[in-house]
Amino acid sequence: MGSTEKIARFVVDFDFSKLPASGMEQIKFSILDTLGVALVGAKGHIGAIMSDFVKEMGGNPQARLIGSGIKTSVLNAALVNGTMAHAEDYDTMPHCGVVLVPIALILGEQLKLSGKKILEAYAVGFEVGHRMRGLGAIAEAGFHSTSLLYTMGAAAEAGKLLGLDVDQTRAALGIAASLASGIMQNFGTDTKALHGGHAARSGIQAALLAKKGFTGDPDVLEGPKGFFYVFGQEQADIKRVTENLGKSLAIAESNFFFKAWPNCGANHGPLTAIFSLIEKYDVKPEQVNAIEVVTFSRPPGALLHNNPQRGFEGKFSLQYNMATALVDRKVDLSSYTDEKLARPLIQDLMKKVTVVQDPEMADLPLRLQGEGDFFVVTLRLKDGRVLSQREGRGRQLKGEEIYAKYRENAKIGGIAVNKIERSIELIKGLENLKDVTELMDAVS
Repeated sequence: MGSTEKIARFVVDFDFSKLPASGMEQIKFSILDTLGVALVGAKGHIGAIMSDFVKEMGGNPQARLIGSGIKTSVLNAALVNGTMAHAEDYDTMPHCGVVLVPIALILGEQLKLSGKKILEAYAVGFEVGHRMRGLGAIAEAGFHSTSLLYTMGAAAEAGKLLGLDVDQTRAALGIAASLASGIMQNFGTDTKALHGGHAARSGIQAALLAKKGFTGDPDVLEGPKGFFYVFGQEQADIKRVTENLGKSLAIAESNFFFKAWPNCGANHGPLTAIFSLIEKYDVKPEQVNAIEVVTFSRPPGALLHNNPQRGFEGKFSLQYNMATALVDRKVDLSSYTDEKLARPLIQDLMKKVTVVQDPEMADLPLRLQGEGDFFVVTLRLKDGRVLSQREGRGRQLKGEEIYAKYRENAKIGGIAVNKIERSIELIKGLENLKDVTELMDAVS
C-alpha cells in the first residue's frame, strides 16, 4: 500500500472518538482565533475587494461570508473567508486555521453538520497538512508552505465532511496536488492573504470534483513525478508522511502559536526581545546607535522587506518592527500605515538595524537550521552601553488572552456583544453543537 492510499484510508477511518481532549482544545482555540481575525479582515481593504469581487462574479447563494453574511457560492465563500482570515497576518501559526476553518464552517452549514463532525474533519485536515512537512525546507526554495501543505490538508478535510470513500479521497488528493501553489515573493502584498483563501477553495473544489467521479492520480504523493518529487526533490522524506500514522495525532502534539501582534511570525521573537529591553532599561529611540538582530535562519526568510515602501510591507520587515517598537512602545493593528512608516525617526532607525545569521547555524544543513528557533537582539547605545536579549519564538497568547483577543477583534468586526459571547459559548461546547449553522449565525 502506497503513501497516498494510507493517507486516504486514515482520513476515511478516523472518527471523533480518536480525538483526545488536548487536540479538541487546540481546534477550538484555532476556530475562535481564526473567526476573530477574519472579522477584522472583513473590515479592511482586502475584505472590501474580495466582497466586491464575489458580488460581481455572482453564483448560487450557497454559503455565507464571515462578518457580512453575504451569500455566494461554496467556492467563492471559501476563497473570501480564507483570504480575509489571513489579511492582517494576525492568525495562528501554523497558518492552518485560515484554510481549514472556512471549509469546516462552509460545508458544515451547507450540510447541517454537528460540531463533532467539524472537530473530526479539522483533525484529519491538520494531520494531512502537517505530514506534508516531509517535503523538507521548501520555504528556502521560495514556496509558501501554508498554501502548499494545507491545500492537501484542505482536500482531506473537505473529503471527510463530504463523506468520500478511499478511492474518492485519493482522487481528491491527486486533484489538490495540481492546485497547490503560492510563492513567498508575494509577502507584503494582498496576494499573501489570497494564499489562504485559494488553498481553502482548492481543497473544496478537489473534494467536490472527486465526489462526482473526476479523477486524479491515486498515488500522487509518492509517484515519480508526484507531489514529493516536484516540491521536495532530494530533501523530501516520503516516509514521514505515514510514519506512525493513526498511532499519534499531530493536533494533540503540536503547540499552536497564537499571535500577540498582527505581523509575520518571524518578527515575534525579536519583538519580544526588544520590548523586554525597552521595559527593563527604559530605552528611548534617541539613545540608540545600532540595533543588531542575530537569527537562527538565513535572512531575510519570510521578512523580505528590508526597506518597506508601504505600511503593509512593514508586516514583513524586521527593520520596521524594531523601529516602531522603539518609537511607539507597542505594535497593534494601527502600526502598519503609510503615514507611520513615513515618519523621519522611523526611517532613521530602520537604517540602524542589521540582521545576520548565527555563524554556528550557517554551517548546518537547511533542514537543521530550521529547527533552531532563536533570536538575539542587541542595542548599542550612544552612552556606550550594550544591551542584549535572547528569545525563542517569542510572546504568544494563552487561555484567557486568546478569548480577549477574539472579543476585541469581533468588536472591530462589528459583531454585537451578545453575539460575541454566544459565539464563544458555542465554540467552547462545540462537541455538543447539533448544527454548526448556529455558529455562523453568531458571526454573520
